[in-house]
Amino acid sequence: PPSPPPLPPPPSAPPSPLPPSPPPPLPPPSLPPYPPPPSVPLPPSPPPPSPPLNCPCLTAYPANVSLVSDELQVVVDGVSLAYPDTYGLHECGQHDSGLEPSCNSTEYPGWCEHEWCYVDPAACNTEYSPTAYVVGATLHYSYRACGFSNEFESWFYQSPPSPPAASQARGFYLVDPPSGPPQCDPCPPNANCAAFNTTLATLGVPRGYWRASLSSAVLTECRSFGGDNNAGERRCAGSDPVGGDHSSGRTLHEVSADYNETGYCAIGFTGPECQLCDASNHYLVDGDTCRECAAVGLAMGRLAGVALGLCAACALLAWAYSMQSWRHRRYIGAALRLTDRFVAWCVAIGLQAKAKILLGFYQVVIVLSTTYSARLPEKYTGWTDKLSGAVSVDWSGILLPSQCVNFSLRLLTIALSPVGLIALLLLIGVLVRIRRWQTAPERPRFSAAVRSGILDLTPSGLILIFCFVPSVSASIFRSWSCKAYVVSPPYASFEQISYMRQDASVQCDTAEHDSITTIAIFLIFLWPFGSLALFTLLLIPCHKALSTSTPTDLSRAASFLHREYEVRWYWWEALDLLRKIILTGVVVLIPEKRSFVRLVLATLICSCYTVGLAVATPFKRIEDDVLAVAINLVLLLMFLGASWTTLFDAIEESCEGKAESILGWGSSDVIVISMSILVGFALALFLIGAVLAARRVAKIKTIRLKKTKQAPELTLAKGLTWHLFNSH
Repeated sequence: PPSPPPLPPPPSAPPSPLPPSPPPPLPPPSLPPYPPPPSVPLPPSPPPPSPPLNCPCLTAYPANVSLVSDELQVVVDGVSLAYPDTYGLHECGQHDSGLEPSCNSTEYPGWCEHEWCYVDPAACNTEYSPTAYVVGATLHYSYRACGFSNEFESWFYQSPPSPPAASQARGFYLVDPPSGPPQCDPCPPNANCAAFNTTLATLGVPRGYWRASLSSAVLTECRSFGGDNNAGERRCAGSDPVGGDHSSGRTLHEVSADYNETGYCAIGFTGPECQLCDASNHYLVDGDTCRECAAVGLAMGRLAGVALGLCAACALLAWAYSMQSWRHRRYIGAALRLTDRFVAWCVAIGLQAKAKILLGFYQVVIVLSTTYSARLPEKYTGWTDKLSGAVSVDWSGILLPSQCVNFSLRLLTIALSPVGLIALLLLIGVLVRIRRWQTAPERPRFSAAVRSGILDLTPSGLILIFCFVPSVSASIFRSWSCKAYVVSPPYASFEQISYMRQDASVQCDTAEHDSITTIAIFLIFLWPFGSLALFTLLLIPCHKALSTSTPTDLSRAASFLHREYEVRWYWWEALDLLRKIILTGVVVLIPEKRSFVRLVLATLICSCYTVGLAVATPFKRIEDDVLAVAINLVLLLMFLGASWTTLFDAIEESCEGKAESILGWGSSDVIVISMSILVGFALALFLIGAVLAARRVAKIKTIRLKKTKQAPELTLAKGLTWHLFNSH
């Protein structure tokens, strides 16, 4: 403001002598020459100029926010809602106007009509606040950037009209620690604390979630169990209102009155994560449907019928293929000749070794989520779950679901049915040999006929054992695999309750569970240790026959175990079987709470085995060596990726938003995509190496069979020493 005009000079006075005193001090230069009258106040000094407002609105969501059907998925007070894909973007606007849960009623709060937008904290010089409404990221919003004050926060955290002793803010719940007075804590992850006076017992549980106890603050998302992505929400009703009004959550007691005594489960479901059918003699199908069980006798009859049917079909096919005269017939002859060409092609490319490598790889991969409790995004593993049944060969799972028969009987069926099938095959071979022995003009010893019958079908038995061992061993060791749920309250000693993963009706560490593990110990000696001992006992006697190139009946019968390996590495199949047994079963003996140690152990085993393959090159064909190293390198990368995604999710659950700063990845999807690119690069590199190696080997001049393009395996009959090669 301008300075007041100067006052007129005082009137002149007669001169008078001045007293001997110092002259008065001069006023500051910035003040007028004379002080203003008392009636005129001094004007205030102007405030310093504020910097210009610079806080632009975001034009797009971060990369870790994914839209579903062109809608933004948000979670408000534990309730999942779908908002427009432009919510909070591009410009200041009334983005909440008309949206549920608070702005779609007639008496909505004033902030619903205020303008705001999402902003970048690094590029905003005014007031902003974080929000976790958007699924997949923590965004920041600002009312001040749009010229409004943030009345939303004061509304959200307002206290209800209640006595001061019981007052409690939204978004918090009352906790009663073992020592000390009650206190208000922020709402647990995924819980609903929108209601005032929320306590630990009355926490709102959203639809699709479940908790093991009223004293637990840990909510578990219900899995799909073979259904679609919404199967868990249909089973686990939580404490959401039935009519779809998400403005307030209901407590466990209200849900119990409407659903069932277990709470959190929809009608007809019970148990952990509501995965059990409430009705007796029913089992879960497609993640959200209960179906009545078939009679146990009928199911066992079907199981026996399937086994006998497979044996009969295989026997008929083998008999028809052995009929050389049929190859000249019109219809069946064409099929047999085509089969001959296919068999010749399989032999030429060495398909047996490649199929064993690929099948062994998949037998390990399918147990990542079950045996290792690896947290892999479902959208990347859904296709493997659908194919796992075809490789796991769990007969009982098809005809004897877990809720239709107790797990002890089911485990015995899983372990003994393959044994019965193999014994049946060997019995058929013995009966065929005995039949030939009876019609032979000169009968050899009866024991020789029985021995020949067993050796005839030993290759088929070894193939079945190779296919069954990993899956059966995994089922046996899963008797110790339990899913743990927290039941202890916050600030108390940590307590959990565990249920078997294979049968959620069985609580772990109980008498019923102890009886199951006793049976499993017996079956371990039958399958994992028994099959490993069988392979070893069959291979040891073959060493002399293989090293001297003098095949015997036993070495021919056991050729499935050593045919594709170099002579000095003839025992490699037993080593590979030991690796698969450890990776698919033995690691389950590590307690569930240390499941990350399982991944670390598997990573070490895969590392050592891959290096061993690269150094030893045990296969006869160089392309098989390259394929084996490449596949095991991919397996190693998958275990590393599973370790990182599991670690990422664990950190994110403990400290939301800290995983990216610790590990450097923004989401588990980024980890999976990065590992997929790395796996693809590794496979491409090894494919190029295999082609170059095969071309280099092909240039080496040596005698090869036209049929297989490989060096002939020159064996000697008993009593012979030399081979003779006639070039012309």
